[in-house]
Order: sequence, then structure tokens, then C-alpha cells
Amino acid sequence: MSIQVQSPKHLVSLASSAVLVEVTNSVWTGNETDNQASSEVVQAKGAADGVCNVIKKLMHDSEEHKALNRFMRGTINNGVRRLTYEWAGGIRLLPMANYQKFEAWWGECEGEYKRLLANLKAVYPDYVSNAAFASQGKLFNRADYPDVSELDSKYKLERRIIPVPMDDFRVQVSQELADDLHKHYCKQAEAIANSIVNEQTNRFVEVMRRLHHSCGFNESTTSNGEIKVSRRKLVRETYEKALEMIDTFKQFNVTEDAQLEQLRNDLEKVLVGKTYEQVAESDMMRAHVGNEIGNVLNKFKLNV
Repeated sequence: MSIQVQSPKHLVSLASSAVLVEVTNSVWTGNETDNQASSEVVQAKGAADGVCNVIKKLMHDSEEHKALNRFMRGTINNGVRRLTYEWAGGIRLLPMANYQKFEAWWGECEGEYKRLLANLKAVYPDYVSNAAFASQGKLFNRADYPDVSELDSKYKLERRIIPVPMDDFRVQVSQELADDLHKHYCKQAEAIANSIVNEQTNRFVEVMRRLHHSCGFNESTTSNGEIKVSRRKLVRETYEKALEMIDTFKQFNVTEDAQLEQLRNDLEKVLVGKTYEQVAESDMMRAHVGNEIGNVLNKFKLNV
């Protein structure tokens, strides 16, 4: 007898409310091992072979190279983490609530990537010439430097969107194996879903704590004994991130977690109808928002 294993309900929920995204992001570090120089250093110091390596930083003072690599390793990776959740290795879960935002952000990233790469390619020939006649000295080896036409292949920025797989759970097996397999898949799917909700909650609480702190005031005593009160800096990005989470988590709560929904609902009540400018510029509204967020955090014992 063959049995069809049903998909765990959490995976069904994820499949209908999210997709998977895989971002391939590679850079040219510009670092090269010089075997001859390494051998010379080892001999000069009377050390054994293999004790050390001389690493040449071929692009050590190129601002264009640094800007491109920072963008690839920093901006891209941080953006992906901000809009998605862990799934498996380099594959991340993208809620459909964030899909349009991700696509718009990705379009901007592709444009910036092309611009930064073009900047590097424009100065690259002059940079190699300078390395040959000035900065590299006797360490210079033209073979270390790829041709400018090869720089395109040294960098890669791609993204792949795929559905949350459901077919993995539709196999023909015996009843006994089907029961064991179903338990395993249910446990695995539940762990993934719970991990996502935990990450959502942690991100949300962190933003609420930042808002609570930023809405407060600093007190200092002047040299003549007067108490001076000043506003703390309220960062627009933090305020807008809170509004973004309120909207996203309303649509994407795969386990229907009660605490996450209550946090979302409570913060929505605090911020609804209030712009960043109103809260940032009004001492009364700032104090009100800060106190209300503090009440929410205390309500859930989240350590204000």
C-alpha cells in the first residue's frame, strides 16, 4: 500500500505567504600570495618553509575598489538580511508582504553595482601603471593583475526567486515510514516557522526599545548648577522601520503567534496617525509615544 505524505501546515502557510530568494554575491579581494617574497622572508629570518606567506594587497589604496567591495559585502548583505529570514544556508525566506519592496530595492542595487564597477574599470589601467612604477616596487608582477576586461567576471551579483518547495513532502511510502517521515517533516517545518517568528519578535522588540530610548530626554547640569534638558536624537530610519514592521507582520505571521500580533497591534495604536516629524518636533507627543511604548514593553516583561 502506498501513502501520500501531507505537507505540514506551517509549510503550507509559508508556501502561500512567502517565496525563497538566493542572492549570489562575490567580489575580487585584490589579494595575492607572493611565493617568491614569502620564501625570501622565511630564509632571511631563518625560519622553516611554510611558516609565513607574503600577501600583496594589489588594490590597497584604490577608493573605487574599496567602495565597490563595501557595497557588495555590506550594503547588499545587510539589505537581504533586513528584508528576509533564515531558511537554509544562503537561501532566505522572503515574505510576499516584502516582495515589491525587495524588487524595488534590488533594482536600485543593480544600478549602483553597475555604476561602482564602471568607476573601478575607468581608473584601473592607471592604477596598474602606478603599481608598476611606484607603489609595488620590486613586488610588482603584471600577471597578478587581471585585464580590465576580466573585471566583469571577477564580480557577481545575481538573485534567484523560487517557490517554497512542496513536492518534497509528496512521496509514495509505506504506512509505517509515512508516519515517521510525517513526524520528521512536521517537526522540521515547525522549527523553521518558530525560528522565523522568534527572529521577527526580536527585530520588533529591538526597534521598540530604540524608539522608547530615542523619545526620551537627556538631563545635564551646567557649571552654574542649572539643569539643562535636551531631546535625544530620534532617527527617521528607526521610526519608519517600526511602521514597516507593523504593516509587514500584519500580513506575515506564519504561526499566528499571539504575542507577536499583540505587540504589533499595541505599537500600531501608539504610532497610528503620527508622522516622524510630529513625534520628533513635539516634546509632548515625543513623551507620550515614549511612555506608551514603555508600557507595552513592560506589559510583556521585555525589559525597557
